[in-house]
Amino acid sequence: MDNCLKNIVLCGVLIAFSTAYAQFDSENVSLVSRYARGPHWSIAARGSQVFYGTGASLVIVDYENPEEPREVGEVILPTLFKGIAIDGDYAYLSVWTMGMYVVDISDIANPTIVGSVEGEVKGRIAYYSDHVYVMNEYEGVWIYNVSDPGNPEYVRRWESEGWVTDICIVDTVGYLLDNALGIQYLNLSEPGNPTDAGVYQVRLGGRTSLSCIEVSDGYALIGHSGVLRIWDISSPEDSTESHWFSLQNSTIKDIEVRDHYAFVGTSVGTWVIDWQQWDDLSMLFLTETSFGLRAIALGDDLIHLDGEGFETYDITDMENIELIDMDYNEGWNLSVEVKDNYAFLNTGARFLILDIEDIANPELISEIEMDPEANWGGEVKYVDDDYAYVVHYELLSCIDISDPHNPELVSEIETPTGTSDFFLRDTVGFLLHNGGMISFDMSDPANPEEISRGGSGRNEFTFYEHYTFNIGMSNRVHVVDISDITNMQTVETIGTPGTSVSLAIKDHYLYIGVRSGGIGVFDISNPAEPEYVGQYEQSPFGAGDMSINGNYLYTSSAAPGLEVFDISDAENPEWVGFHETAITGMDIAAKDEFIFVADWSDGLYIFQNDLMLDVRQDNDSLFIAQYGLISNYPNPFNSSTTLSFMLNQPGNVSINIFNALGKRQAELVSGNYQSGSQKVTWNASGLPSGDYFIRMISIEGLSSKKVTIIK
Repeated sequence: MDNCLKNIVLCGVLIAFSTAYAQFDSENVSLVSRYARGPHWSIAARGSQVFYGTGASLVIVDYENPEEPREVGEVILPTLFKGIAIDGDYAYLSVWTMGMYVVDISDIANPTIVGSVEGEVKGRIAYYSDHVYVMNEYEGVWIYNVSDPGNPEYVRRWESEGWVTDICIVDTVGYLLDNALGIQYLNLSEPGNPTDAGVYQVRLGGRTSLSCIEVSDGYALIGHSGVLRIWDISSPEDSTESHWFSLQNSTIKDIEVRDHYAFVGTSVGTWVIDWQQWDDLSMLFLTETSFGLRAIALGDDLIHLDGEGFETYDITDMENIELIDMDYNEGWNLSVEVKDNYAFLNTGARFLILDIEDIANPELISEIEMDPEANWGGEVKYVDDDYAYVVHYELLSCIDISDPHNPELVSEIETPTGTSDFFLRDTVGFLLHNGGMISFDMSDPANPEEISRGGSGRNEFTFYEHYTFNIGMSNRVHVVDISDITNMQTVETIGTPGTSVSLAIKDHYLYIGVRSGGIGVFDISNPAEPEYVGQYEQSPFGAGDMSINGNYLYTSSAAPGLEVFDISDAENPEWVGFHETAITGMDIAAKDEFIFVADWSDGLYIFQNDLMLDVRQDNDSLFIAQYGLISNYPNPFNSSTTLSFMLNQPGNVSINIFNALGKRQAELVSGNYQSGSQKVTWNASGLPSGDYFIRMISIEGLSSKKVTIIK
């Protein structure tokens, strides 16, 4: 993929049937499962328990024994969430552009989504007296009533003058940070109907960089770019700045206060300040960090710092703060490769291997923590039977994957600036960078040897016979003759109508994905003289990465995420399907009828091309001709219904019932069945009226069906 576009421990769960994901539109493509981990954006603590967002997953870690923290639970949301608030047995999440979600955390091993309200929410969230308040940039504060957590209700919007970033609630007062006003004072004696009680005229100058606020003992601690500002707000009519503390060359991301200590998280580290020592306001402690911090959470005796990495400190003795846990988190999901029953990802500073034999339950089986300085944003580019190759901007890493449960880094090669792609042919490796190509003797992957340099291009390449097609600057694709690997020569340049970002080849046709320009098709029967033969005008966002399997070409993009083209008529690609992902589809791979999309922030999506299974979508029901759920009768029904399903071959079958929030209600079938037509009766007399989803998984695949109970 175009490099300027590119710069995720529990199993994923099947969610295609849940209305929690109903906002993901699709056609002829089904969502099978997800491994939903990615960048960390938010964190909260409850006693010894820590709740943090990684990609689209809410993960719960128990720090009862700080030396041996245990991951105890996980639930997958539609996409990343920028804010989390905990009250009692519930977590309230502002899920990016999707809405406010409520998760029951009474059983931390089985957190469950119990309610949600759709909405374009985008920021931090706070809880107060059966209500939650979501910061929503220029759209002010959205207020929800959560007195019944299973049925949250949108109440109203508090309109703001400017960009709102944070709110701190003390007693019945909400201190709202508004970048146009300073601090707006909200009377929350009626939590669902706040009233304007005045504005603290915080004269900061350039207030558009106000980021966070905490209030303690009549003072407001405000993050203002790289300055911690402390304001006396005991009198709203006469607020004054008492002190300020400059944290040079940093940006304040979050503030937490305990007693007279302020924990100030910045882009370069975390400061601990005794902020009430007016005469000697000074730093007590600084943890330097090489990762971008985004949020802080205070537990009983621990402080947790989260972002591109995760650190936990013991703060029992404030004079001797001690690091007890540190790790690099999952990061941006930029690449995926699939080989046999395994998927290989590089996310942040981690190389991951997932077992995908059970496609509905991808399982992380191993990982390598690579050098974060060198591999941040690295991409898996090529996988064979024994090795995986990861490229970074100035590095090529070779990983032994002959035992997927125990991968081993065997070599790292320093490469020229702008390294972007790698391919192995026999024992010769070809690497692409800003200045062209480099060939390597890879007969011993632990000791690669450079052979030569030549050709042209810079972003991505693909191979046909003894030629490579290399994406170069702007709207150019270079054809390089590699028949003599000691003398690689550019022999032709293909012009495209826009910036080329991806390439794929089937038979003698080259498909070029163009940003905002669709897909161009070229006949490369004579590679030195490519001939333009057709084009498909894709979505306005254009193609991202591309992958071909059989007669289908798949592209990833910013919107919708995945698109499917029928290329049985190679010169006239036909758009036949799509499925949305939450943020941006980056890299893509295909195996059989399954498509694997690495989403920038949401981890790995696994889709099914329904057209390859002769699937047709008919309103609410999904009918699969060769196998699966054929029908149920009656539907709708009052207390019981009979399900019919078909198996082409004997094997294990599971059929489960889920409610509209994705919570399992019953297990109907779990065991081995012979081939042929089968029937099972579901007694639903104990369930209330509503929509339910039947999911069937067998050796032949997945099918699901919506049914309705009416009482």
